[in-house]
Amino acid sequence: MIRPGTRAPALLRLLLAGAALTAAAQFEAGQTAKNFRFPDYDKDGRLKSQVFGEYARVLNERAIEITNLKIEVFRGPEVDMIVTAPLCLYDRIGNSAASTSSVRIARGDMVISGTGFSWDAAKQKFVVERDARVVVKGVRKTMEPAQ
Repeated sequence: MIRPGTRAPALLRLLLAGAALTAAAQFEAGQTAKNFRFPDYDKDGRLKSQVFGEYARVLNERAIEITNLKIEVFRGPEVDMIVTAPLCLYDRIGNSAASTSSVRIARGDMVISGTGFSWDAAKQKFVVERDARVVVKGVRKTMEPAQ
């Protein structure tokens, strides 16, 4: 987030504009931003998801490299799922992200971790590419024999 009394760099101001971003917006390779938030709203103005990052660097008109990614996905007014990864490429036009780094997805009593992921906001779809591990809290450690 922007601290009071500081000026937001051009990229950060564009990212904070959220719904105002269009394919015509000018993103120049090499632009950077720190500690940003990029919200995505539905047609009725409800928050669907938001992308946070510690650092972002524009690679081209479409791709932004994000360090220490955090994605919050909403179901109604509540956060339904949180995704974190140390590095990813965010496609601002396609509203999607992908990475070959580690990923952690937390949703309710379940945590999924693995290596590599892809996310498509429009389809509301996450895919963990490999080494997926699912941990469900509160599940009994022993299984009872079948009757």
